[in-house]
Amino acid sequence: MDETAESSAPDWDAITHDVLCPLCEYNLRGLSEGRCPECGYQFEWSVITDPAARAHPFLFEHHPERNVRSFFRTLLGTITPRRFWKSLSPMQPSRPGRLLAYAVICSMLTLLVVVAPWFWAARQAWLSNSLAPALNVSRQSFSYGGPVPAVQTPTPVVEISWAERWISAKEVWGYERNLRALLVYIVLWLIWPWMTLLSLAVFQISMRRAKIRTIHVARCVFYSFDVGAWLGILIGLGAVVSLVLRPTISVPDEEFTLCVFFVLLLGGFYRMWRAYRFYLKFDHAFLTIFSAAAMTFLLGLSLYLDFERDFIGR
Repeated sequence: MDETAESSAPDWDAITHDVLCPLCEYNLRGLSEGRCPECGYQFEWSVITDPAARAHPFLFEHHPERNVRSFFRTLLGTITPRRFWKSLSPMQPSRPGRLLAYAVICSMLTLLVVVAPWFWAARQAWLSNSLAPALNVSRQSFSYGGPVPAVQTPTPVVEISWAERWISAKEVWGYERNLRALLVYIVLWLIWPWMTLLSLAVFQISMRRAKIRTIHVARCVFYSFDVGAWLGILIGLGAVVSLVLRPTISVPDEEFTLCVFFVLLLGGFYRMWRAYRFYLKFDHAFLTIFSAAAMTFLLGLSLYLDFERDFIGR
């Protein structure tokens, strides 16, 4: 043992309480080296024994007194994963309830990605159906993403009831394949963090750090896949603007949605790599995340093929 490690060790005679490893909760009392012998996590004694270092400045988990501000501050902070994961430490206590609440709120915001295009398509269907008696054409001939067909005769527009318009809005799901595909990709995105968490749990069994608490892995997963909330917020704002300006907006086609989905996945796994590198301090963080990503992708592909056969292809 070198002199530097011995000099940095705490004075155990002055510390009456137990000091536990933040990752596996191994009792570190009596040790001099800043490394857990159980899981291999490296730390600084000055940080792990200092209660003042256990509160994060803006994390949603730690600030229930300002929920809205801490939520958006956390969402903004994860945009720069390197800086975020360096600011967060396993020594800072985790609160599973608030972490789950953060993930649920992000999921609800992500659902706006589907709600907004459904609104655009349904609005076009309503307008088209209100012109249908004058044009004497069928509903199937309307382009939900394009402009409303122009009236070719001076025949006055026949108004229909709101009930009939609601029925036509529901029929959008039957006519618009791209909208159904968008819903499938959003569902896959929402369950992807849970599949990733499962893959990491299975993969972790054969690893040296098998005793790491699951809450730390969950932190890495949920803070890495919250980017969908930003996409939902932007799409939701676009829906509000469409109410005022009434632009002609089409539902994105399936190929474009697939490209966006893969870009988000790559961004999520890049963030997880940074989390395992700077938060859990794994020696082979990239290989760990790559292996878990491969397992998750195979599971996600199986689910997608089922959706493609039973839902999108109708």
